[in-house]
Formats: sequence, C-alpha cells, structure tokens
Amino acid sequence: MGKKIKKQDTMPSLTIQGKRQIIAGAIKILGKNHVESWVISKNIPSLTYFEEHVRKFGPRYFRELFNLSKNQ
Repeated sequence: MGKKIKKQDTMPSLTIQGKRQIIAGAIKILGKNHVESWVISKNIPSLTYFEEHVRKFGPRYFRELFNLSKNQ
C-alpha cells in the first residue's frame, strides 16, 4: 500500500517559515517537476531561487501555489 499524502486544509501564515512550508507541501503533493514548471511560468529563475528568496515574493504567489496544490 502506498503512502497517503494528507492535504492541509488551511494555508499557513505568510511568514518566512510558512512560505517555505507552502512550497514544501506543494512539492510533496504536485511533484517537483510540476512546481518547477509553475515557478518558471511566473518568470522566477528557478525553484531553488524561489525557495531561498521567499521574502522577495508577495502573498499572491503563495496563495496561488497553495490553491493549486489544494485543488489536486
């Protein structure tokens, strides 16, 4: 039997740690390739850059990423 991934119902707070938690959750649910393609579509250089520089990105990105992973 495969490991079930539990989706989080509420979005974490948009602190630095919360933003990184949203990214990690999206990678776990959607897969790294899907999240990387989403990051590139938002004109962000790479997933690593996005993870390391979460302060530069506003709440819009993280809400969209959270909703994308929640709907899957």
